[in-house]
Amino acid sequence: MNADQPARKRKPEKKKNILLVPAIIGVTGFLVFLISAPHWAVDEAGAMRVLTAQGYTDIKTGGYDTFGCGFDIFATRFTARTAKGYPVRGNVCKTPYVSKSSIEIDDTPPQ
Repeated sequence: MNADQPARKRKPEKKKNILLVPAIIGVTGFLVFLISAPHWAVDEAGAMRVLTAQGYTDIKTGGYDTFGCGFDIFATRFTARTAKGYPVRGNVCKTPYVSKSSIEIDDTPPQ
């Protein structure tokens, strides 16, 4: 290199975002799950069976509750009356491939 010439600047190398594509696929998959879950993640027959076995009466199922059951996939919304006649509402939660269901009761009673 000549002493009269200034040093050439190197072009910065483009950093490849290796994690960008999997992150986009993951977020897209999660959004598809949230949008489609109300159509396939409701087990009304199973919820009726569980609630009837626990003594609930006047049972009405009302579809899917997105955040009602934590990590359980099946979350069937319901309103009913307890064995003592108190009105309640909540979710029947179930994870696929596990034969156990849980009943989650909301803190506020239905109007």
